[in-house]
Amino acid sequence: MRKVTSYIICNQTIALIPIENGFTKIVKINDELYCTKSTIDIINESYFHGNDFSEYRKTAILEIPSFSQRAPIPIKPHENLYIIPSHNPFNRECVWISFHHIKKVYSIRSNYTLIIFGNYVVLRIYVPADIIKDQIHKMTTQRRWSSPTKISLWLDPLDRKVNKNEAE
Repeated sequence: MRKVTSYIICNQTIALIPIENGFTKIVKINDELYCTKSTIDIINESYFHGNDFSEYRKTAILEIPSFSQRAPIPIKPHENLYIIPSHNPFNRECVWISFHHIKKVYSIRSNYTLIIFGNYVVLRIYVPADIIKDQIHKMTTQRRWSSPTKISLWLDPLDRKVNKNEAE
């Protein structure tokens, strides 16, 4: 396992798992890496790297996960690359899972979930399976109503809060 100082989420990324000292274990299709950055830092960098934003918008936003719900994040929507959190994004145990790699989700005990990915990598996380299944349902439902060029507002945490004056 290699240690890296920076990482951009790509279509090979299966999961981002927080480990001790704020580091992140990155599970890829055929590899595992350790990154010295936190999961939130990796997501921030990947989000701005994978989406086209003007410099004004980049500087106007301090950080993307400014919410406490488990909302999916579009890393590269034009490539259909979304990640879903297992917990509140600021929970130390929050595992970020690449939606398009999930093959099966099983409940093992009441608070544990076993996720099997397309390449048969298995991940066991401490969260009820119903929560992960609900996240998958949100993604499949919302993706029907959005296209790769126009993402629905709830998938883009930057556009979620609209000023009342601007909305009218």
